[in-house]
Amino acid sequence: MLKKLIYLNIVFAIVLNWFSENPDISLYGMSYLGIMPKQLFGLVELFSIVIFIILLKHFRKNKTFNLTLLIIFMGVLFYIPYTILWGGNIYNVLLGLRNFVSFVPIFFAGYYLSQKGYSIKPYLTLIVLLCLVQIPVTIFQYLFSFSLLTRGTSYDAVAGTMGGLNTNVLAILLICVIITLIKIYLRFKSKKFLVIAALLFIPPVLGDAKGVFVLLFIGLIFLLMLSEVSINRKITFTFVSVIMFSLLSILYTNIIQEESRRVLDPEYYLTYEVSKKYREGDNIRLSRIESVSYATELVNNNPFTFIFGYGLGNASRNNLYGSDGEYFSSTKIIHFWDKTLTEIGFLGFFLVLSLMVRIFFILRRLEKRLFYQDEFISTLSGGMSIVILLMVLSGFYTDHISKVQIMYPLSLLLGYLYSSYNLSKRNH
Repeated sequence: MLKKLIYLNIVFAIVLNWFSENPDISLYGMSYLGIMPKQLFGLVELFSIVIFIILLKHFRKNKTFNLTLLIIFMGVLFYIPYTILWGGNIYNVLLGLRNFVSFVPIFFAGYYLSQKGYSIKPYLTLIVLLCLVQIPVTIFQYLFSFSLLTRGTSYDAVAGTMGGLNTNVLAILLICVIITLIKIYLRFKSKKFLVIAALLFIPPVLGDAKGVFVLLFIGLIFLLMLSEVSINRKITFTFVSVIMFSLLSILYTNIIQEESRRVLDPEYYLTYEVSKKYREGDNIRLSRIESVSYATELVNNNPFTFIFGYGLGNASRNNLYGSDGEYFSSTKIIHFWDKTLTEIGFLGFFLVLSLMVRIFFILRRLEKRLFYQDEFISTLSGGMSIVILLMVLSGFYTDHISKVQIMYPLSLLLGYLYSSYNLSKRNH
C-alpha cells in the first residue's frame, strides 16, 4: 500500500495543479484546465500526511527521523508566537511550515524504500515519464492557449502540468532531470538517456524560460568537472554540448517573438537579472539579485529580525486559505533566498544553505564509495549532487522549495540516496 501511495503522491504533485481553478489567470486558457477547486491541490499534502503516519511505526527508533521531527517541533514552537508578534497569524505559520517542510514525509518515504531494499529505478522512471508528458502539453499550450500575436509575458503560461504561470518551475524540474540523465549517459553510454534529455529541452524553450540556458550551462560545467570520465569523453561531450547550445539558440530565436530574443544578449542579463530595478508594466519590480539586497535591508530593522526574520509565512503568498503574509510582495520578495531571509533571518538562511552544502558532500562521498559496488546508485548520486548545486543557484531565480512539483520528486530521490549513504557507512 505504501509504495502505491508514494507513486500517487509523485503523480499528484506534478500534475494535479493543472486541473485546478484559478480565475485570476483564466485569460491564459489551457494554463489551467479548471475542472476542480483550487483547494483540492491540498490532496498532495494530504497524501504526504498519510504516508507520514504510516512511516511513524517504521521509524519509531530511527535517530535521523526523530531528530528531524524534534527540530521541526522546536522551530514551530518558537515561530508561532514570534510570527504573531510581527503581525502574522496561525495561517501564516502553517503556510510557512508547508513551504519549508511539506516534502519531509516524501523524503523519508525514499529513505524507507532504500532500507527495505526496493529499487529506486521504477520511481525515477515515473518521474522521467511525467517530465516527457510535459512535451505534448506545452506544445498544445503554445499553439492553442492564446494568440501568437499577443503573447508578451503570457509565455509564463506555457507551464505544462505545473499549472498557472509556473514556467520557471517546469524549467527547473526539467533541468534537474536532464542533468541526471546526462550523468547516467556518461556512465553507461546508453544513447536513449541522451535522446530523452534532448527532448526535455522543448518545454522550457516554448515557455521562454530565460534562466534555462544559464542553469544548463552551469550544470554542464559542474557535470564535466565532477564526473570521473576520460578526457576524450569530456572533449567529445563538450563538442556535442556546443552544437546543442547552438541549435537551441537558433530554435529559441526563431520560435520566440522578436522582443524576447533579447535574453540571448549579455547586456540584458546585466539589466534584467543583476541591475537594481527593471520595469514591468506600471510596477517597479526588483531584479533577481537586488531582491536579496532588499530582504537584507528589511531584516536589518533590529537584531531580532536580523537573526530570526519576521516569522514563518510572513513573506509568502497564501493561495489556499487565509491572507498573504504581512511582508509578502509580488514585486520585491519573490524568490526563495530573499523569502527565506525575510521569514527566518540570517540564522535560518545560513542553516538552510549549510544543509544544502552538507547534502552535496554526502552525495559526492556516496558516488565515490559505491563507484564499483553499485554503479547506478553511484551515478544517480553524482547527478543529484549537481542538482543540489543548481537548486542553490536557482534560489535566486524562483521560489522553488515551496513548489511540490519540484521538491517531491527530488526529495524522494534524496531520501533514498541518504539512506544508501548511511547503509554504505555501516558496510565500510
